[in-house]
Amino acid sequence: MPALSIQNVRKKFGNKVTALDDVSLDVDSGEFFVLLGPSGSGKTTLIRCVAGLETVDSGKIIIGDRVVTDFPPGERNVAMVFQNYALYPFLSVYDNLSFPLRARGRLSKLLKAQSSVGTAQSTSKLSSMLGYGPVNRQTLKKDIDDRVHTVAKMLQINDLLDRKPGEISGGQRQRVALGRALIRDASVYLMDEPLSNLDAKLRSSTRVELKNLQKTLGITIVYVTHDQIEAMTMGDRIGVINKGKLIQMGEPHDVYNLPEDLFVASFLGDPPINIIEAKVSQDDASSIEFGGYKLTIPGKPSFTSFRGSKLKMGVRPEDVLISDVGASAVVRLVRSIGRTNYVSMALTETQESVTKVTTEEVNLKDGQTVKVLPNISALDIFESETQKLVWSSKKKSHSARN
Repeated sequence: MPALSIQNVRKKFGNKVTALDDVSLDVDSGEFFVLLGPSGSGKTTLIRCVAGLETVDSGKIIIGDRVVTDFPPGERNVAMVFQNYALYPFLSVYDNLSFPLRARGRLSKLLKAQSSVGTAQSTSKLSSMLGYGPVNRQTLKKDIDDRVHTVAKMLQINDLLDRKPGEISGGQRQRVALGRALIRDASVYLMDEPLSNLDAKLRSSTRVELKNLQKTLGITIVYVTHDQIEAMTMGDRIGVINKGKLIQMGEPHDVYNLPEDLFVASFLGDPPINIIEAKVSQDDASSIEFGGYKLTIPGKPSFTSFRGSKLKMGVRPEDVLISDVGASAVVRLVRSIGRTNYVSMALTETQESVTKVTTEEVNLKDGQTVKVLPNISALDIFESETQKLVWSSKKKSHSARN
């Protein structure tokens, strides 16, 4: 049974804005699932619907074995980390961390439970009901205190417990926000771009810490981001969302290498994938033409049904080859960042931009004319109008899709 199941969820704001359009996905227990998309794609709206902060127009949200679609937020047993920390500035770090336990009435509920079973039976019944031994205020306060210190040590903020949020750095505030969520025994942890306010170096190290923490605790996380690097490095699976539609899901490596449409192909990758206009050759339905060059596709797939249609060829910068044959291109700029070399070119016939990335030595000069080819084993072809993948050399089946 998945920890979270979202089934055919739709959400509109007013009559014009469709935030979520029939979104369905399952998140397994103990999975780090990343929801990736640009601003306004619907990713934050989706996790707010899961948390109960937004109502859905139709569809179901199931957490564990409970349909919680109409439950208020407090009854869904989810914890959420917001982009802007959302810490209480007048409370210490300790009190911010302990607040979820106290706010949910943990202390009062346990004390009420004790009084309801009577003094003589309190120890045995409460041990069974709540997992505690003799219950009193000191015991419960110690429980909260132990959990605060455990989480603080785990996040390396145990020396900040007496400080207020305004007295610590942004990275430390983000750790407190994470700790406030992790201190809960939640079924699902929802995180809305929690690292976006950190500087690049701290963001990189915090990604590693958060991923390791999730593995250690075995918790289920749904993580929202627009950052493809976060998605690729942290997610067990990623779901790419755009304009309220969930376009593709899968393991990061699979989504990167086998994008199902142009949006996914373009959104993943830095530098982004080269998208080049192409068409089916008039004299050979297994060949395509780009930049004035005819490229014969191995395995001779038939592109007959795409004659007269506009196609787009997708080639990752690392898969652009400079060869003795190919489409003519002019070198515009060569730059090096560390051991990685970036070559920016323009196809002579169409003036389309092409970027090549390599760690090999590059002996090219600005203005030089070269011949470029795609690595034929890493080539994707999309239909322009639908933007759907019609052929990929990385798929086992090499027949063009109608």
